[in-house]
Amino acid sequence: MALVPYIWNTVRLLKPAPLFDRLTEEITNKSILDTIHNEQIKTDKESTLQPILDIVNGSIMKYDYGTAKYGLRAIGNKANDILKNRDIDKKEKKEISEHIFSHIVSAGQLAISKDNERSTSEIIAILCSNGITSVEQELEEVAFKTIISIRLLGVNALNNKLEFLATDACSSLRKVGEKSVEKDLKILTKQGGWWEIRSIKDIGMISAKYKLEYSIMVVANSIDLIGIAAVKHRLKGTIQMTIDSLEEVGMEAAKYKFIGGIRNVSASLGIMKDEMFGKEEFKNEEQKAINSHINILNILKKLEQNIEQE
Repeated sequence: MALVPYIWNTVRLLKPAPLFDRLTEEITNKSILDTIHNEQIKTDKESTLQPILDIVNGSIMKYDYGTAKYGLRAIGNKANDILKNRDIDKKEKKEISEHIFSHIVSAGQLAISKDNERSTSEIIAILCSNGITSVEQELEEVAFKTIISIRLLGVNALNNKLEFLATDACSSLRKVGEKSVEKDLKILTKQGGWWEIRSIKDIGMISAKYKLEYSIMVVANSIDLIGIAAVKHRLKGTIQMTIDSLEEVGMEAAKYKFIGGIRNVSASLGIMKDEMFGKEEFKNEEQKAINSHINILNILKKLEQNIEQE
């Protein structure tokens, strides 16, 4: 399209923020729905998102963080505005957000492939903001999409040996999870925070395989913080998921003789056990945490003994 070279020349002449402000004015719920419809009937009509996406992707390729940041935030803020708009129904919000998130995630995957950590970190933060907004607006399907999108980028980052970005993803999932617990936003029949814990656990399993101690520490801490919130809000299903996930990550760490990982998981199980101590309401959950904690401690002790004998 002739528009793209023109935009690139404009970027060189203008500061990014005002340019993106003007471009985002053309992005409306109607324009995005029209784009989705055009894609379904396979027309060549360009999306109103495309000019910004072209600039963002080009900036990622050139490691121009400043320009990429402005463009990404413009798209992320527009998504939040749409999610908060009471004049748009839930079905349309789902369609619009899925369309926007697919482009944001694609930009994230491009950034990861280029080892562009700053831009990827910005993308994860934007998805986190969108996730929190969707929880606040009680948009279950949209919230779920942000959760799995952040998880995808975290897993891809680990597989590209970008540990810092994986911890970014865990921290973002934790923030969304704490908000989900607070609102008890049920997603696919699961209590608030359940899917966020599941996604963090998936990142933890890969971290254990690669013996990434800092990543495991953030994984365990992120899971237990959601678990603590679940105790406060009396979400027993999420509490059980917290304990099960921590134990599963610990078992995976043991498979790779990753003592540091096991110790971090053990500490988080201890925190969960202490959080429920003496609370009759959580008697069964406390016992479950005690049993899991003992199991992990026994595995740790045995592994340390075997290493000493080698």
